[in-house]
Amino acid sequence: MTNELKISESDIARLNCLAWAERNRMVKSKVELKSVPFSISKPPYLYPFLRDIYYSKSIGGPRHTVIQKGRQQGATELAINAAFYAMDVFSANVIYCLPGQGDLRTFAGSRINSIIRESPNIRRCFLR
Repeated sequence: MTNELKISESDIARLNCLAWAERNRMVKSKVELKSVPFSISKPPYLYPFLRDIYYSKSIGGPRHTVIQKGRQQGATELAINAAFYAMDVFSANVIYCLPGQGDLRTFAGSRINSIIRESPNIRRCFLR
């Protein structure tokens, strides 16, 4: 007799930040000039270089992940997706902080607001 953990496809999608982001997050595509679903695995291939990091954060992956990077490598997108995912799936209270410099505050506010505006499923999280 084995104690196999049976996880349904819907549970896997629910417990996986990447699957959640691909289902719920919309981003403005500079190529298609419209909002498209977030994806690292199919066109328009947004942030394909984060694939290994997203995969490591899946079920059974490490609890902590360290990302050593240069600027503009998509780690902010990963952090934003993880924050919205935790809010939606686990009803977690999330705070996303950047240094208090004026430019960064404006950048973060406009970026988060545009994600909420472009993604109907994420917008619903704020209407509960």
